Amino acid sequence: MWRIVPLILAALPAFAETPPFEEPQGELTLQRAVDTALLHSPKLAPYAWDLRIGDARIAQARLRPNPELSFEIENIVLGGGAEHSSTTRSGGFTPATVALDPVVNNGAVQLQPTFTRPGLSGGVEHEKQSGADGFANAEFTLSLAHVIELGGKRAARIETAERERAVAEWDYEVARFEVVGEVVARYTEVLAAQARVQEELSVVELSDSFAATVSQLVDAGSVSPLESRRAKAAAEQAHLDRREKENELDRARLRLAATWGSTQPAFGNASGDVAATPALPTRESVQSLRNEHPILKRWGAELARRGAVFRQERSLAVPDLTVRFGYRATSIDEGHSRAFGAGTDGFSASRTTNGGDDLQHSIVLEASLPLPIFHRNQGAIREAELNHEKLGDEQRAWESEVDAALAESFSVAEASLERIDGVSQRILPELEKNYALTQEGYQRGKFAFLDVLDAQRAVVDARLELLDARIAYHQSIADIERLAGAGIVSNVHIPQNNLADESAKNSEN
Repeated sequence: MWRIVPLILAALPAFAETPPFEEPQGELTLQRAVDTALLHSPKLAPYAWDLRIGDARIAQARLRPNPELSFEIENIVLGGGAEHSSTTRSGGFTPATVALDPVVNNGAVQLQPTFTRPGLSGGVEHEKQSGADGFANAEFTLSLAHVIELGGKRAARIETAERERAVAEWDYEVARFEVVGEVVARYTEVLAAQARVQEELSVVELSDSFAATVSQLVDAGSVSPLESRRAKAAAEQAHLDRREKENELDRARLRLAATWGSTQPAFGNASGDVAATPALPTRESVQSLRNEHPILKRWGAELARRGAVFRQERSLAVPDLTVRFGYRATSIDEGHSRAFGAGTDGFSASRTTNGGDDLQHSIVLEASLPLPIFHRNQGAIREAELNHEKLGDEQRAWESEVDAALAESFSVAEASLERIDGVSQRILPELEKNYALTQEGYQRGKFAFLDVLDAQRAVVDARLELLDARIAYHQSIADIERLAGAGIVSNVHIPQNNLADESAKNSEN
């Protein structure tokens, strides 16, 4: 039976679209049980979503920061503009002056004096000015800012997301491998339960046959009717034991069907013979095959992921540069001024208004860079570094646990082989001969009824012991296959599939 396990996964595409479920019927083989579980196991369904989630994370990691559009208004005056006034007084004395002005008279140039009378000059000048209010002197700025990631943050972010998806792929492989191991173990349980039922049927036949013989002897008056009652009671006990083993078989069938999500198994008998004893592989061959276990490759993917996380955290220590480019419009101050004066020259008044319709235009350029003085992401970098170093101990712990479990499985297998050889070759043949002689002597009146029952029980116990030894051997082989992956993982090839294509399309979109 175990020789077909290396070929179980060879033709199974990973992540293939799940076909319509068909409950296995008729005789069930290990190959079909594994195929059905890999296609319909409820444990594997979430991993397809994990792959798509990984695609979404990669798509998100590739995105760059969004630019920031901002609009600012400054210098908004509340409650009206301020108003102020000023008054200027001036005064003075103007003395008399004489000026000679040239005058042409009849072709001759003459100097004519001009007299200015003395007098007083001066006056008062008052000026009143009011400021603008509201948005008249406001400053408008429209700018666009963009963060430029430095230190390779985007590349590190993308690498981390890709490594996480790779780990998710190997998580699926490990889960699929565990499902196969569970199916093999459950299949072995069904074979064992079937063998126990068959063994109990032989015990029932043996007990019924002996009860019929005792009944004939009672009818012939050779033995007491009490012995017939004892024989019938023993036969009835054998029937009860058979029904109990049939119930155990039903439970084993349910556990096997649960691996593909069914609660009503419809298959018939599981093909296989626990009486067959396959050769026990050597420890060296199993150790070499264990290196093909998918979880070992998952450790490699996990190591790469933690290294990517470390590089990403280290890139976050480099601050990002923010560049801002904008346009600014500034209004010219708006205000009103009034002035008037009085003096020797008379009275004068004036009004001046500074309009607010004119704008000053300018370009704004700004660059900012945080100073990594206190926060340089030190704690997160150290945490990622420790997680990266921790993985080695985690892998060694797993290898130690697997090696211990393999050693225990080999020990059980070797002990089971020894029991099988001892019971089948030396103990059971002698007990069967003893039972036959005791039964024959009982019919002749040489042995008591209890002697026959003891001989019969010894044969039944030996047969059950041999069956348990064979079952234990097959279960230990199943444990070795599950732990080491002997022949299961080494020949697996995962081709491209429809679900992987769909995940890639989702990540591109």
